[in-house]
Amino acid sequence: MPRGVDIRTPTGRLASFLLDEKCTKLTLTENAVLTKVLPHPSLLRTKPITITGKCPRSPGGRCVIDGQGKFTAFVFPVHVTMENIEFRRAALTAVKADGGFVGRNLVFARNRRPVNFDVSPNDAPYTARLCISGNFTISDSTFSENAGYSAFVLGTSEGDTFTRGVISKCTFSKNVAARIGDAVSLGGERSKTSYCVADSTFMGNTAAQRAAIDASNGQVQIVRCTFKNNKATEFFAGAVLIEKYEKFSLCNCQFSENTAKESNNSNLFVSQVTTIPAQLCYAAFCPAQPPLTEFNCNFNGDRDEPFPCFPITIGGPGCAVCR
Repeated sequence: MPRGVDIRTPTGRLASFLLDEKCTKLTLTENAVLTKVLPHPSLLRTKPITITGKCPRSPGGRCVIDGQGKFTAFVFPVHVTMENIEFRRAALTAVKADGGFVGRNLVFARNRRPVNFDVSPNDAPYTARLCISGNFTISDSTFSENAGYSAFVLGTSEGDTFTRGVISKCTFSKNVAARIGDAVSLGGERSKTSYCVADSTFMGNTAAQRAAIDASNGQVQIVRCTFKNNKATEFFAGAVLIEKYEKFSLCNCQFSENTAKESNNSNLFVSQVTTIPAQLCYAAFCPAQPPLTEFNCNFNGDRDEPFPCFPITIGGPGCAVCR
């Protein structure tokens, strides 16, 4: 048993697992209200970690880890699989996974960072609820009522390479970023990233801009998703912002009641400001381009085009990439 850890408490048992380099699997059978920040696992860990909730009195066996609005939860240096866990009232980051992530039946609810409007965005603390580096798959999970100054609820590292990510059957609702932020932020290195968001709902999310999804670089697919009542209060992209991509496909999605201060892009803003030639990029809308969509293109660095300056497919061959 690691020194200074009291395994008689739920927080102590979590800390003991994280500090034991030989332990790779943990089954939770009780809720935990954190009384201190959980320790970071040793960087000497090399094997994947699995944490599963099996609380008998909770829906789906989910166990709650409550940060009391004071404490962060997990930081993992290796690939982690988490199932049947609710992260509630964490401060700053609830989960940071630096080696890839698989999540099923998770809830991130009311994780908040106090907002100080006198601090500029560049000086504000970086906030996120679930931050991932590496490949990931997240399914059947809910992200609700999380808030911060400049934040995203689920995001990837901008420096990631060769990243593949899938989000499916998830709900993102009533999340708030006081300044720049969104529910889902997907970034990485061009030509090396690929993301698919499928069968998910984005409802009632609010940010200064890009309230629901922001995706950039690589290939992006958004399939059979619903975007309703998302709001960009200061700038553009009430629901979705796509920028600097190679291939973008939006298939069988529903948009309604999304708003942005710049109302001509309340549903979708597509930006392709890059030096990469237009023929290397394409966008596919299946079966139709959503209303209130705006395009911003500048390939040569010396002009903006009022209309799409990259190949666009509406209901045509480009839709074959959709699942």
